Amino acid sequence: MLAAALACAAVLAGCDQAPAEPARPDASAPSAREASPPVRPSTSSAPPVYQPVRDPCAVVDHQLLSSTLGARGNDVVPPKTSTALQLVQSWCSPTYGPLTDRTLVGVEFEVVSTGSLSDMFTGIRAAIQNDDPTTDIPVLGESAYSYVDPQTGPHVAVLDGNLSVTMRAKSISGNPRPDSTFISLMTEAIQRMLTTLPRR
Repeated sequence: MLAAALACAAVLAGCDQAPAEPARPDASAPSAREASPPVRPSTSSAPPVYQPVRDPCAVVDHQLLSSTLGARGNDVVPPKTSTALQLVQSWCSPTYGPLTDRTLVGVEFEVVSTGSLSDMFTGIRAAIQNDDPTTDIPVLGESAYSYVDPQTGPHVAVLDGNLSVTMRAKSISGNPRPDSTFISLMTEAIQRMLTTLPRR
């Protein structure tokens, strides 16, 4: 009887106890998601690498410029290309329109064989801003800006990888066009050139 009573008491005592709760994780401990965030793919891309421009007048969109400025006339100076160490520079100076309404356009290309022209491009812009204000042009190459030189007219300068392009336009006879017209036209012309220039 005593053994049976003790056994019954043990069973009843066990029934009265609440079941033990499972251990809760420490709130201060980082979860697996927090400890190892997912790796997101990089959205950056390598800058373009252009080939030297050996025939500068051949890559200018004369049809686009002629549609606003008139038919292409004679070049003020023949196209020119020079090489200094790793830098290749080339120039084109076409004219557009009749003698009574003529516009002079100048285009300069600079291509470095290795590295970037970023430091030189930034330094030139800083020097220009000492005399003439510059305005950013978004979505054109890596970096682009415009400015108006009182002597040589509106300019658009663009940096894209190892390439720098500077374009200017000025009315040399007839009624001068607004600076904004030239800047918009040159911006579109350079944008087209960037898509057609040969790359490595």
